Amino acid sequence: MGDRGQNNSRRFIGFYGVARDITDQKRSEEIIRYQYNHDILTGLPNRGLLNDRLTMLLGHALRRKEKFAVLTIDIDRFKLINDSFGQVIGDELLQSVSERLKKCGRVEDTLARLGGDEFILLLPGIVSAESAFLVAEKIIHEMLPPFTLNGHEIHITLSIGIAIYPEHGDSKEELLKNSDTAVGKSKSTSKSNFCLYNHALTNHNSNKVSTENLLRAALKNDRLVVHYQPQINLATGRIHAAEALIRLLTSEGELIFPGDFITVAEESSLINDLGDYVLDKVCQDITLWQAKGINLPVAINISANQLVLSDFSASVLERIKNYALNPEVFELELTENVIIQNLERTMNNLSKLTNAGVKIAIDDFGKGYSSLSYLDMLPLTTLKLDKSFIRNITSEQTENTIIPAISNVSQGLKLKFIVEGVETRAQHHYLKDQGSCIAQGFHYSKPVDCSSFIAFVQSYRFNNFD
Repeated sequence: MGDRGQNNSRRFIGFYGVARDITDQKRSEEIIRYQYNHDILTGLPNRGLLNDRLTMLLGHALRRKEKFAVLTIDIDRFKLINDSFGQVIGDELLQSVSERLKKCGRVEDTLARLGGDEFILLLPGIVSAESAFLVAEKIIHEMLPPFTLNGHEIHITLSIGIAIYPEHGDSKEELLKNSDTAVGKSKSTSKSNFCLYNHALTNHNSNKVSTENLLRAALKNDRLVVHYQPQINLATGRIHAAEALIRLLTSEGELIFPGDFITVAEESSLINDLGDYVLDKVCQDITLWQAKGINLPVAINISANQLVLSDFSASVLERIKNYALNPEVFELELTENVIIQNLERTMNNLSKLTNAGVKIAIDDFGKGYSSLSYLDMLPLTTLKLDKSFIRNITSEQTENTIIPAISNVSQGLKLKFIVEGVETRAQHHYLKDQGSCIAQGFHYSKPVDCSSFIAFVQSYRFNNFD
């Protein structure tokens, strides 16, 4: 009884413990988890989170027998924009593009950024490919207004590749690869800004990779050659200049022409290495010609990727100086679309080059924008007409041609006038009758290597072409 009474006298006082506020720790964990799954620049899901959602979407679509679309979205010439305006503007553009892309999707869609200028949009539960086309068209329309960033007005276009589950793949790797293949095709055509994957595109993409590998090997193993095509002054009968044209030589000795690799060179950023090679080779060949008493200017084609580099003019002039050559023997040929890429940077480079004596020509005139305001504003010396304007001239057909009108424009602007693509005697005589004109084409000579060009010059007789 006594023990029981003693137990009843015990009283509970409380607990003893240590409490710690972990709010900051939880917040830090949430931030780390968010950063692990999201792109820091745009706040969009990153590659890891995209893969997780794509895996879930595949399982969901398989169970319900539904279709979904994978859209790969690239900003065209983003590297050019980055090089022109700087990385800060480039980052701001990526952020602005991502905000506009968000407006084009539904709540259930996933928009992710994989890095660089590449975005992925997942469209679950679509009925057909046409549903994806409508979204692609909406995205393209959303990008039409220019972006104003730090006082710069920037216009962009997008290329979009589309793959549909299950027609174009039943795994995330296959769908992503095929939508990327389709975006490559979209970049190579001007007919549309988006492309639906089909199995024939795989070969096209493989060819581009093969061409890039050939180009890299050619640069590494010195398998690039420069050929020269003469330009003939029809008023005097003398050789006016030569145009330098690059060729790629395979290990089997096959020549590959610029039309088959220049676009790949520009997309892979190898165009700058290619341009440096051509300029060095031309300088070496001019030095050789001058030692043999041949003094002719040389025209060299320039890409937009080269012209917007801030140090382009300095690099060109430094190379010319190293070979102890006069800048006045060089003429740089630019197409119209090159000029409008970044007019401010273009004008800066062209002004420095022309002040040093380098001449500037507009190549393929009439094929692009053909804006006369550019002709009057730029420090040009030569207007080179696109070959399509001479193609239909025959001995029977010499009327209804625009050539005399453009010739008058060039004379009014005090520009030399070159017509390329002259292949027949009839075309030669037609241009000769026009008066002051410079002609270039197979009728006079195909592009030939340096030694053959020297032989052509040394044996040249204008009467041979009449």
